[in-house]
Amino acid sequence: MKGTIEIGAKGIICTKLVIGEDVQEVKEWAEALKKLIKKEYEKTGKKVRVLTDLTECGLSKNLLMQTAISDMETEDEPYVEKSAAYTPNFALRQLANIIAKISGRKNFIVFKTREEALKWLEESEKGKSREEIIKETAHEVYRLLKASPNKTQEKILDYISRLHDYSKMESDEELQAYTLQQGAVLVTYCYLKENPSMPEEKAVKYIIENYSDLLSKYSSEE
Repeated sequence: MKGTIEIGAKGIICTKLVIGEDVQEVKEWAEALKKLIKKEYEKTGKKVRVLTDLTECGLSKNLLMQTAISDMETEDEPYVEKSAAYTPNFALRQLANIIAKISGRKNFIVFKTREEALKWLEESEKGKSREEIIKETAHEVYRLLKASPNKTQEKILDYISRLHDYSKMESDEELQAYTLQQGAVLVTYCYLKENPSMPEEKAVKYIIENYSDLLSKYSSEE
């Protein structure tokens, strides 16, 4: 089996996947990872977090290999709180995110660097204030639009909903956070389309200070 699997700091399962042309090796890696994830879940009673290193993976077009990874993600979903991967390869990040979407995984994101992936895994969504949620959402929308000006509001909302997941709605607080996040994406997206040259900090400050009025304005225009 190529790749490694171990339990790292803070109980995060750290794994490395190396994709060659051997589908069986990928299947063996996937089976070993599934067993460890389920074992840790049963031992602690808590969903686990997984960090995957994709830096030595090539962009495989092998459908059997992609299917094996997709099946693994589907089977792991009930036991995983968050799963992050990282690679500097843009095309591979896009493919991995597509596979995750096909497998129905909302709690899986591929980042460019290990630092970004770890930060997301260790971040808690609980207890954030109204202003913090609007601020973090506005910054994310701004950066996504700067990187990809033609990205649709729907695609941005999908990404941010996975990045900061309040969708379980297990409490009134989480429901309010989820609703606020949806509104902040709408407001920031529409405001930046009207003001594309606005500096990031200035735009985010204005959105926070005028959020209610902007939400009313852009909601009525939909």
